[in-house]
Amino acid sequence: MLTWIGRAASLLVALALAVVGVLFLGGVWSAWDPMPPNGPPLNDASRAYELVVALFGLSLLGGGVWIAVRVVRGTVRRTA
Repeated sequence: MLTWIGRAASLLVALALAVVGVLFLGGVWSAWDPMPPNGPPLNDASRAYELVVALFGLSLLGGGVWIAVRVVRGTVRRTA
């Protein structure tokens, strides 16, 4: 029973990481839009900052997917 609780907790952590990563990427995506409601166009320093935030978001998303795949592969391997 504890293994199923651990797997469920791992999947929840993976889902949370993926969601936070997508939110970071969504924020960066809207910051690069030069339309007037989003404010003035970004300068070079702001673009570098947004690039770092985008890479962080991608790493969170990738980490969440990696954890989910590891948990699911372990579950399939143990139940087969």
